[in-house]
Amino acid sequence: MLSAQSCDEAISPNAETIASLQLINARKKLLVDKTWKFYLYVTKNPDGSTFTNYSVKDGIGLSSDYAKFTYTFKSDGTFVLASANTSLQGEWVLSSDGNAISTQIGVGSPITYAIETLTSDELEIESSSSKLKLKI
Repeated sequence: MLSAQSCDEAISPNAETIASLQLINARKKLLVDKTWKFYLYVTKNPDGSTFTNYSVKDGIGLSSDYAKFTYTFKSDGTFVLASANTSLQGEWVLSSDGNAISTQIGVGSPITYAIETLTSDELEIESSSSKLKLKI
């Protein structure tokens, strides 16, 4: 049996799809067009141990280059990672459920971060190899 649907009939997305799109749009609004400064940078080692490279709260590495690092995520899907002397540009995308962000610089492999916290002035993300807390 063959069935057809006219172009005039609307196809309605389900509630889950609508909620996911709303979350993604809300997260993009919180994320883009701001300069995020490093507040915490922790390296995660393969053996499960961690090393804090930079922490404003704990006074670690405050005179290091990490004190000058910023991220700027743009609405066109690009980002800039800048320090005092250098800036790198790449691309970013939110996952389909809005709970992760993937970044890629050049032809390298993308890095996917789980979004732990995202508010208007705080972004906390974690990958398999690092944890970052950024603030406005």
